[in-house]
Amino acid sequence: MEANKEEYFKLSEKELDSINELDKAFAKKGNYECRIKFSNFFGDEKQLNNLVFRAGIITAILSMSKNGLPMGIMISGGDNSNSFNGIKISSEKGEMLSNEEEKYFEDAINSNILKESINSLFAKLKPKQGKCIIVIGRDSRENSKKLSEILIKGLKCIDNCSFNFYDIIPSPSLYFLTYVNQVTFQKIGLKYKMVFVPKENYWAYLNNSFNKFHSYYNIVFKNMQENKINYENEMCIDFSNGVASLYKNQIMSIFNNKENNFPLKLLLINDNNNENELNINCGINTILEKKLPKNKREKCASINKCATLSSDLDSIIYYIDEGGSNDKNGIKVIKGEKIIVLYAKMLDFLINNFSKNLKNKYYEMIKMGIITSKYSNGAFISYCENNLKNYKLSITKTGISNIQKESKQFDISICYEYNGQGTIYISQDLSTKFGKLSSLIETSKDSQIIELFQLFIALFNSITSDGISNLLVIESIMKIMNLSIKDVYNFYNEMPYKIIDIKTKYNKFISNEDDSKIVEPENLQKIIDEISIKYTKCKIYVRPAGIEHCLRVYVESEMDDKCEIIEELSKCLKEEKI
Repeated sequence: MEANKEEYFKLSEKELDSINELDKAFAKKGNYECRIKFSNFFGDEKQLNNLVFRAGIITAILSMSKNGLPMGIMISGGDNSNSFNGIKISSEKGEMLSNEEEKYFEDAINSNILKESINSLFAKLKPKQGKCIIVIGRDSRENSKKLSEILIKGLKCIDNCSFNFYDIIPSPSLYFLTYVNQVTFQKIGLKYKMVFVPKENYWAYLNNSFNKFHSYYNIVFKNMQENKINYENEMCIDFSNGVASLYKNQIMSIFNNKENNFPLKLLLINDNNNENELNINCGINTILEKKLPKNKREKCASINKCATLSSDLDSIIYYIDEGGSNDKNGIKVIKGEKIIVLYAKMLDFLINNFSKNLKNKYYEMIKMGIITSKYSNGAFISYCENNLKNYKLSITKTGISNIQKESKQFDISICYEYNGQGTIYISQDLSTKFGKLSSLIETSKDSQIIELFQLFIALFNSITSDGISNLLVIESIMKIMNLSIKDVYNFYNEMPYKIIDIKTKYNKFISNEDDSKIVEPENLQKIIDEISIKYTKCKIYVRPAGIEHCLRVYVESEMDDKCEIIEELSKCLKEEKI
């Protein structure tokens, strides 16, 4: 590294030459232009080598600009098929990148001259020092291994870059460890050497949190544990034949621990780490399409409480298998909105156990919100407005990054999207506020509930959406509140809806700031509005899907005529009326 006249660090000519040589070796093929969405890059094999190589270099520069704090890179194709892959970048806090940071990546990755883009980025960021730290993980796809090797080769071009390769790891684990490594790095205060936290710490955290919560709950509410008859203590879980399969022993051991005395028995399907079967007729998308995962009826036909973990463990979705024919008529999906209601009910249960004075002080001091996207069902919105009045409802643009941004205005934010991604985010001030509440306690029960409340919050991976921590939380609440899977499904009756991708030749769709309307092409929103008026309580939400030449369409209608609505809209698009 060397200092320039403007007193910021940049790469030496030797480092730039090494990067340029490898950039030529991994050159992209064709004129493909890369786009980043929600800190994710996806692409085919022709583009990925160069994309991953360049993304590693830019991540390193961003780490330098943050005084060397660790940043995370996860190589994963998520819930897509084996032939599809990508890369996810996380900030030093394990969160999504800012819009400005995403722009840095797009500019550099699409640049014809990488050296110029690198120098330009240094001039913008003006890092005061030259060290950088990167934590790296990958999913179980075969080409993820090759991509991780390319990424590491690029990072080795930078003299003062420290990195740790966690190899195959669930994406929530990597984001969690990115944050923990950041905290550890700041605490140790090392200048150039990083002592990386082992990945086993993630599982230890989940296990300890689960054990502490249930052990203490059993003490506080020991007289409420009898006659639990609704909670089903067996469930079937689909592992999507992904990285989740490699960690099934760790997942099972959490529930098999004698310390927590938790009665749940898990039966697993599609738990082979076979990339040729990855997300094929199983996984989150299969359930959202109301199709039964393969092997469900063969291996656990009698069990109706079911869940699917995404292949990289970042989301979970529940469903009821009612038997009957092996089609959508036998599936009842419990989407993210009902999980939000479940979480809110548990928080309300704990708050309602405070003494009256402490309860009033809690509501004065702690701001609680429910954050969801525009895919939210109309029945859920009505339920929140009528039944969850202690929470401010906020509907954002879709995507975890938008939800994370919105969560900053609350102390406790319950966030869940329809597709099984979600968590509870907590503010940095929450611990201080609970300290103040503790000084106001009137009874020993108040003291116990405050501690139990904090142990409950600790069950969440509050850094990112995490399928395993959400599994632990959901089952904990259902057991404590004596709820069956049907009880959760029956919180409210959803409005009939359908989600579909419509392909079109037009590929420059632009929506307004809050994603509520399409502004380009100009007449598309007019078409949507005209169709909406024809149907009873009809909601049509359209946004660019992040896939080339494709729109994602959400249609909701009080009458079950959503297919007719989609047909009409699809016809307009295909006839190029836009």
